[in-house]
Amino acid sequence: MSIKLDSVASSIATVSGRAMIEALIDGERRPAVLADLARGRMRSKIPDLTLALEGRFGAHHALMCQLYLEHIDHLDDLIARLDAHVRGHGHSSKRSPSSARSAWKCR
Repeated sequence: MSIKLDSVASSIATVSGRAMIEALIDGERRPAVLADLARGRMRSKIPDLTLALEGRFGAHHALMCQLYLEHIDHLDDLIARLDAHVRGHGHSSKRSPSSARSAWKCR
């Protein structure tokens, strides 16, 4: 049986979820140690997390998770760069859709 982190956490895209996934990638397999990485409100779920984190997680799973995290980080970087570009050009989200489209035309 594979681990089931998402059966306990409403979202694994949190600080806690990321910490657990990174620990799994780094080779940690002890459910109690992984569950103890929970932060904030997720700490109240440590017993359930411990159970959910029991199971198989091999090298293939670690590689796939690493690739997913790298992809997410890359997309976050692109979004931040686009946000900075928009802010730097004085664009406002209050513009009409047609004026926003014309502002993105290549020059």
